[in-house]
Amino acid sequence: MPHSVSPLLPERTMVQFSPTFTVVNVGQTALRAIVSGADKVEVRKRVHALAEKLVRYDVPGRGRLTATNESLLVDFDPSLIEASALKQLIRVIDASDRFLD
Repeated sequence: MPHSVSPLLPERTMVQFSPTFTVVNVGQTALRAIVSGADKVEVRKRVHALAEKLVRYDVPGRGRLTATNESLLVDFDPSLIEASALKQLIRVIDASDRFLD
């Protein structure tokens, strides 16, 4: 099937990779950071980069990290860190990564 160019975009226009990012509760002791986008390689890189950065931080209560191709499961101890605080931290780490790259 031939690749077609949209008549609305100039031929040399580059489309930027723009995934969506969300963090949701998974029960009472885990969060899932979900990345979605058209470029699956970039999505996977972003998930694994987030996991690496979370390992570097000494966050009280952060438990095991489980990275997949499109999400990162973050286990935590709610007696040491609230879900809302950990969600915010994950968002900040991901956002700072986007600006520093």
